[in-house]
Amino acid sequence: MANIPCVAVAALLTALVWFGVVVYQVYRDRYRTWTELLFLGMFTFGAVYALADAIFFSADSAREALGAARMGLTALTLAEVFFMLHGIVFHTRSRGVFLIAAVPAAVLLPFVNMTMVDGLVPLEGTGPPYIPMYDPFWFTLWVGWILANSTVALGAYYLTYREVRRHAPRPARRMRLMMTSLVLMVLLGGATNVVLGYGQVKVPPLFSTFLVIPGLIALYSATPAGSVGMMGAVRRWKARAYSVRAALLTFEDGTLIASRVRPEEGGMDEDLFGATLDVIQNFMRTSFPGLRGKWLQSITHGEYTLVLERAGRTCLTLVLRGRETDPLRRAMRDALLAFEVVNADALARWRGLADDARGAGDLLESFLGEDDEAG
Repeated sequence: MANIPCVAVAALLTALVWFGVVVYQVYRDRYRTWTELLFLGMFTFGAVYALADAIFFSADSAREALGAARMGLTALTLAEVFFMLHGIVFHTRSRGVFLIAAVPAAVLLPFVNMTMVDGLVPLEGTGPPYIPMYDPFWFTLWVGWILANSTVALGAYYLTYREVRRHAPRPARRMRLMMTSLVLMVLLGGATNVVLGYGQVKVPPLFSTFLVIPGLIALYSATPAGSVGMMGAVRRWKARAYSVRAALLTFEDGTLIASRVRPEEGGMDEDLFGATLDVIQNFMRTSFPGLRGKWLQSITHGEYTLVLERAGRTCLTLVLRGRETDPLRRAMRDALLAFEVVNADALARWRGLADDARGAGDLLESFLGEDDEAG
C-alpha cells in the first residue's frame, strides 16, 4: 500500500517529461512537416497515457479507476498509431499508410474503450488500489495489433538507421540512441499490460511508470546537440529522391533577394519567376477566401516540382526534379529563420536592393550543393 503513491508520482513524472518533449518541439518550431506532427501525436498521446495511469494509481473509487484505465488504453492505442505512422513516413514519406492505419484503429477503439477492461480487482482488501482485469478475446486482439504496429514501426526505424549509418557513421550513434528509446518505449509501455492481462498477477501495475526513461532519451535526441547531425544525415540520404535545379529567395512582397540556377537550366528569368509566383499566390487567396493567411506550398508541372517555404518576411523556393522530402522542408525553414535573424534590420526597412541582404548567396548554394553531397 505504501508504494502506490510513489507509483502514481512516477507516472505523473513520466507524463510531465513526455509533455515536456511536446512543448519543447513546438517551442523549437518542430511541427511544420508530417514527420514532426506525427512525432508530436505519438508523444502527446503517450503523455495522456501516463497521466491516466497517475489517476488510476491514486483513484479513490472503482469508478474513477475504471475511467482512468479506459482513458489510458485509448491513449496508448492512439499513440501506437502515431508511432507506426511516424516510423513509416520517416523512412519513406509514403502517406498512403494513413488510411491503412486509421481503419483498424477506428474499428478497435470503441471495443478497447468499452469492453476490454472486464473489471477491477482490489490489490489488497476490498478497496483501492486496483488491478484491471481484461476480456481475453479483445485483449488478445489488441495485443496482436500492438505487436504488429510496433514491428512495422521498429522495422522502418531500423531501415532508416541503416541508411544513416551508411552515409554518416557519427550521427548514426544518435540515431541508435533514438532507436534504443523506441524499443524501450515498446517494452516498458506494454510489457506490464501483457503480464497483467495474461498472468493476472496481483502486483502493483507499473504501466507507464518506466516510460520516463525513453522520454528522457527522446528529450535529449530532440535537442540541437542530439538531432542536428542525425537529421542532416537523414536529409543527405533522402536527397537522392530529388535534384535541386534552381533556388530563389524572395521578400514578402515578391521582390527577388537572390537566386541561383544551374547552368544546364539556363534561360530562366529569375525576376519574372518570383513575380509570377507572387501573382499566383495572390490569385489563389483572392479566389478562395478560405486560403487567406495561407501560402502556396508546392507546384508540380511535368518533371519539375516547386517547393516553397516561408518564414517571417522571406520565402525560399526550390525548383526540383523529383519529389520533396520532410527533411528538405525542415532545412529550408531553418535556413530562412537563420537568415532573417542575421538580416533583421535590413528586412525591416527593405528597399528592394539585393546588396542589403547578407548571406543570401551562401544560403542558396547550400541547397544547390546538396546533390553533390548526396551523390
